[in-house]
Amino acid sequence: MHRVIPFAAIAVAGALFAAAPAGADSKVVQHTSLPIFGSVAESDSTEWISPQAKRTESTSSIQGGFIGALSKMHRGSRERVTITRLDKGVVWTLDPASHTYTEVPIARYQDAAAEARGGREAQAPREKSTLRVVDADFSVKVTGEEKTIAGFACQQSIMDGFIELEDTESKDRSRWEFHDERWSTPETAAIRHYHEVEREFTRNYMAKLGLTAPDARTADAMLQGLMRTTGVSGAQLAKATAKLATESAKAKGFAIVNNFRWTASGKGGSGAGEGKPEGSDEPQRGGLAGLLRRSRGGSGSGSGGGASGSLSLAGTTEIRSLADESGDFEVPAGYTKVDKG
Repeated sequence: MHRVIPFAAIAVAGALFAAAPAGADSKVVQHTSLPIFGSVAESDSTEWISPQAKRTESTSSIQGGFIGALSKMHRGSRERVTITRLDKGVVWTLDPASHTYTEVPIARYQDAAAEARGGREAQAPREKSTLRVVDADFSVKVTGEEKTIAGFACQQSIMDGFIELEDTESKDRSRWEFHDERWSTPETAAIRHYHEVEREFTRNYMAKLGLTAPDARTADAMLQGLMRTTGVSGAQLAKATAKLATESAKAKGFAIVNNFRWTASGKGGSGAGEGKPEGSDEPQRGGLAGLLRRSRGGSGSGSGGGASGSLSLAGTTEIRSLADESGDFEVPAGYTKVDKG
């Protein structure tokens, strides 16, 4: 549930060009906060994006608690600049502290994407047969509450939902619950432009990797994460995603603040498939319940099943500003290129 969720889109149309025309870039500043084990991981990022290039300046740190103390001793706050140039086929990572940078060809990611795609295609029949959606529902309520955040006039909406899965072999069940409190603002010309440029950059980038788009109905980040965590397909989630889309349409505008909480709970079944596969020390695929057993060091075997537990992720994302602004997509003068370690 804590995996990084990737984005995808469809093939590029038209020739690549060296630089975006003036005024075609968008700039967005975002803050993210994630509580983890008594500490808080925080990051601030500023991103400039054009159809052929993206520059992200980010600073991250962990505050409070034992993890925060360790982070402060070893690294403290980390600053990084990443520039992706589709027209040049490279990704530059800059270290402002040492005035050095590394260069990685996008072609390197092409090979990894092709390998991953081939692996998914080879494993699809096996993964598809183990999980089924038992029940799912989503609801969105526009509360009528209003307030101004970072200069944006926002309205509150609250989304609650769940998806329950069952492993057809082990009979393990998992329930994924989602709660989002969003403060959204009406779309402006700058917001619409940002969406357009972001989509075009994503199309161009994914085309570079030879990837195609998943079902558009699964574009929501929550459900993409669920698919990648459990192996459930977009087709299996069709009813849930359709309901989520219908409910989400009630909340208009662009989310400025999103307070989210995702919780997954599982309970082991008593089916024959619950134990270990023949010749293996790993428990058989058992959805989230199997994952929960492994996270506690359990084997997943035993009498009658019934293992249970939960995992959760909560946090806040906030847009601090969004506007049209030309980006600098070049390595600054005075930086030295170093080999990537």
